[in-house]
Amino acid sequence: MGKVAMDTLRRSLVATAEPARVALRAIIGNVSLPPTIRSAAVAQLASLPRNTSAGRVRNRCTVTGRPRGIVRDWGLSRIEFRLSALKGDLPGIMKKR
Repeated sequence: MGKVAMDTLRRSLVATAEPARVALRAIIGNVSLPPTIRSAAVAQLASLPRNTSAGRVRNRCTVTGRPRGIVRDWGLSRIEFRLSALKGDLPGIMKKR
């Protein structure tokens, strides 16, 4: 599986598991609950798959898969962003004179 495909898979897994993670974090952070319930929530959170964590998602260029120098608004690397802008593929972007 390629890097771009793996990143796309991780993004979909994060989106599906986000409500469960938020609920478990709320239980863990609620100090008025008994410690047994909170420790059970910690165990459940730890048992979730690794790829459902938002921290494992990496911004990548949608064209080349390059992981660095990403222009977030377009999802392109700085190199692809420049090439697309010069070709006129990006609306509203033009080179300064």
